[in-house]
Amino acid sequence: MSKPTESHFRIIGDVHGKYDKYCKIANRSEYSLQVGDMGFDYRYLDRVLDHNRHKIVGGNHDNYTRKVCEACTGEACLHCKGKGYVYLHQSKHFLSDYGVYTPPDFESIFYVRGAWSIDYQHRIPGVSWWEDEEIPYKYCSEAVEFYEQIKPEFMVSHTAPKFIIPHIPFERIFGDVIHGSRTESMLQQMYDAHQPKIWVFGHWHVDWDYSFTNVRTGKVTRFICLAELSYKDFPKLGEEINGNK
Repeated sequence: MSKPTESHFRIIGDVHGKYDKYCKIANRSEYSLQVGDMGFDYRYLDRVLDHNRHKIVGGNHDNYTRKVCEACTGEACLHCKGKGYVYLHQSKHFLSDYGVYTPPDFESIFYVRGAWSIDYQHRIPGVSWWEDEEIPYKYCSEAVEFYEQIKPEFMVSHTAPKFIIPHIPFERIFGDVIHGSRTESMLQQMYDAHQPKIWVFGHWHVDWDYSFTNVRTGKVTRFICLAELSYKDFPKLGEEINGNK
């Protein structure tokens, strides 16, 4: 494993099965967080990437094959958080549905996984598409409530709040219709409840950096969209530095 030399903390865009390239990018930083759409087979990651230093927020193109949580202790279960199941094939790099992740010597990050697959009709259930690509409805309200308690300044999700999506200059290969998924609606509720300073996401396959001023509150949120295998570097304590491909 190569010694980190480039950054303290790195956020990395979608991977889509390009594991070797991703691991090289991640291992050149002390810590990293990948925004989802890693792929469907994570055995390579276990061999070459330290899960204590490099984490993943699940996307929509990830493997959500379920397995009964055999160690479940109820609502307080650390493994499944009371759901009664875990995802069979996901490695230890994956974070949970939502929560707070704090890299060493960095500020706390609120994260939310999942998105809706616009191409689901062209995919095979249980092979390249899973119903759990989005957080189940009954847990969305819990996620919003927890977000409201935390009031984070740094947010990372796979997709973005519903209102910001029309501004993203992504390639509209499926036409101009933008589907308002439950994940994007949930993220919108979070933004409306509390506006973070930085919001990083992937999913839309384009590099885009936009500071949005809320005319109602006067607050500014910097939205950063990362294209496939693009990344943004941050030093200790969250002061932004270089970001590139």
